[in-house]
Amino acid sequence: MSQHVLDEITRSAAGFSFAALDTKLTGPPAFLSTGTDGSLTITARGDHIPVRYRRAMHAFRCTQYWRLGFLDPDQVDLDAYADEIRGHVPHREYHSIVLDRRSGLAVAYVYLVRPDVGSGDAFTLEREYDITVGTILGDGLVRNRVWEAKRQVRRVGMPWSGLARNAPWWAMLGLSRAVEQLQHRGELDGFVADGDPAGSPRTFELLGFTVTLSEKKPNPANVDGRYGPMWLQEATPVPYVVTMSPGQDEHLRQVEGFLQRNRDASVRSELSQWGWP
Repeated sequence: MSQHVLDEITRSAAGFSFAALDTKLTGPPAFLSTGTDGSLTITARGDHIPVRYRRAMHAFRCTQYWRLGFLDPDQVDLDAYADEIRGHVPHREYHSIVLDRRSGLAVAYVYLVRPDVGSGDAFTLEREYDITVGTILGDGLVRNRVWEAKRQVRRVGMPWSGLARNAPWWAMLGLSRAVEQLQHRGELDGFVADGDPAGSPRTFELLGFTVTLSEKKPNPANVDGRYGPMWLQEATPVPYVVTMSPGQDEHLRQVEGFLQRNRDASVRSELSQWGWP
């Protein structure tokens, strides 16, 4: 697929309006909150979200990856794009999306999914790092109660503002609330992810989670795949496992209250001063 065609497809995906999403859900959201920054955050299970919105969320994420230069244009065609926006089995996934209430456009997104390990599905991290969830990573965790968080993005090129500052934190807070509910229902013991050690792992720590980093390095062959350019970034990502901490429920409520009123403060600096954990 030519770069021109990809640019046109991603431009269309970036302009999709989610303004009516909260009224289209077919089940209760895991998280729904607004802020004085103009945000609306919606976190919901996949099968409670109409298909067109789910595909648009995946397309938004793919668009940001393309604009960040994380995708190899020589390996992205219409079939690959269709694969990117397909997603997993809806009842095994949660989408956490942050919207600009004025425009209805997505500004941040993160995804939580539980592979069907009973049918032989692997965690993405198991392919990218040559690890096994439940032994090498998350030793002792029951595989069918481990989820995987991934695809965190913020809209590329949005003007710096309170919304731009808060948006990734809103998305992660929504995911955290979904994790909390899944654990209370006995459907989750923890989740795995990967990232720059100073990035998403630290974010989850500031949200109250217990984070255990692995020393495993990415597979060298990753650079030859569709996401090859992403693996050539300066910071080397690491896999990690995340579990909930005692008293975290109240901490998350306090984080939500702060985000709801925050316009100018650095979220990372503010939460770092709270002394959690």
